[in-house]
Amino acid sequence: MSFRFEGSVGACDAQCVLDVVAYIQAGFAVPIKQECGTDTGVLCDGFEGALIDSGKWSKLGAVSLSTEQKYSGSQSVKVVAKGGGYNANGIRAALGNMGSLRKNQYGRMMMLVTAENPRGGDFTFVEAVGKANYTIPAEVSPTPPLGVLVSYRARVDGSVDKFANNYDTNNNWKTDCWSHSGSPPAVPKDTWACMEWNFNATSNELTYWLNGTKMSVSVKNKNGSNCVSHSQNDLWTGPAKFDSLQLGANQYKATDKPRTLYIDDVVVDTQRVGCPSAP
Repeated sequence: MSFRFEGSVGACDAQCVLDVVAYIQAGFAVPIKQECGTDTGVLCDGFEGALIDSGKWSKLGAVSLSTEQKYSGSQSVKVVAKGGGYNANGIRAALGNMGSLRKNQYGRMMMLVTAENPRGGDFTFVEAVGKANYTIPAEVSPTPPLGVLVSYRARVDGSVDKFANNYDTNNNWKTDCWSHSGSPPAVPKDTWACMEWNFNATSNELTYWLNGTKMSVSVKNKNGSNCVSHSQNDLWTGPAKFDSLQLGANQYKATDKPRTLYIDDVVVDTQRVGCPSAP
């Protein structure tokens, strides 16, 4: 007996059926793409090499391969953030040669956050950055300088240790909006969670899923629950194109405490990837 699921690759044999049942029981949606192969994603990494693949990623701060935790295979990426002010730690992909990911990208990573300092301050764990799109209404002033960077972020609100969403700008373009609206889920601790995102530079929309369920922190074009620095009327310019994607732990407050997290089975593509099947 075999089964075929919409969006999956190939038929599903008896073992596959058992895997899918376990997957659903774990709270995940049926995966669209399961393996890191030639037909899976524009950018994909299971981190099973001797080193972090320098052809895909550059390293930031305290990051290494580790056998301490893994979702599949034998190892994952370990990220350690020291707290106490700005420090960026993780892996960064330059997207200049990945044109299909630069306007509208879907991503997925398995993430394990340790229970260390569960109320340990904010941190960003997914961030896509690009130069702002300068289609700006005449009534909005001052006009931002050339080269201003726009960041689409998934982050953790450390005061309650729940997921949050953030659109932010730099270089004197002061729009900063975030969403803690609805009932955002708490960050799972000491267990693997499937984190998905969609960054759409054309529609200025940020959407997130946790274990297959869309999170209420998704926002579009300054419709977050909070916006600050109103000198440009909270305008979201959107990046013209995403230049880079960073995964890890980016801290930026003096009150931040140490954080440790692990990353595994990353896929970034032009369509929703889905969570991996149970290993």
